[in-house]
Amino acid sequence: MLPLGLILLAVGMYRGVQRQKGLFLSYRLHVDEWGITREQATTPTIRLESTEIREIHKAADGSYAVKGGSINHTIFIPAQVENPAALEEIMGRFSPLLTPPPQAVATRALQLLPVATVVLLVLVYVSASKPVVAVSGTLLLGFMGYSLVATQRSKHVDGKTKKGIWLVLIVIASVVAVMYVKLRA
Repeated sequence: MLPLGLILLAVGMYRGVQRQKGLFLSYRLHVDEWGITREQATTPTIRLESTEIREIHKAADGSYAVKGGSINHTIFIPAQVENPAALEEIMGRFSPLLTPPPQAVATRALQLLPVATVVLLVLVYVSASKPVVAVSGTLLLGFMGYSLVATQRSKHVDGKTKKGIWLVLIVIASVVAVMYVKLRA
């Protein structure tokens, strides 16, 4: 059984890498005097008019983040562009290039959210304590609900991932059922 699991894991990772490679290779950036447009396979096109651009951050690795009015109106430009010097000059015409601010502690803490989600999931299924199940289940449902909504709203997530994230509803239903049974007893 273990060899089959390892083979399935390897195939899944290979397909995921190939999908990411396809997304990366399909990246197109169109810049004109009226704004910037990012096109990428299976993701919505993002267009920022020059009047919408609030700020442009240039990271130390040469990548850019062109920020519009909201998080969904941000264009991320990878460092691997054909002519980085020309791109820097063009970006400078829209807005002064800023260095990215240091990440806030809360932003760095978000990187631990997947670990917290797994811990909460284990607590809901394993714990016999009603208060622990109630608190961890409520937090878990909040995390998963937020994840579902944020993924569906994002213009940076491809269509296949947006379709697959609906499977979270099965996990949500399972958590609700386990909470109901444990809290009712």
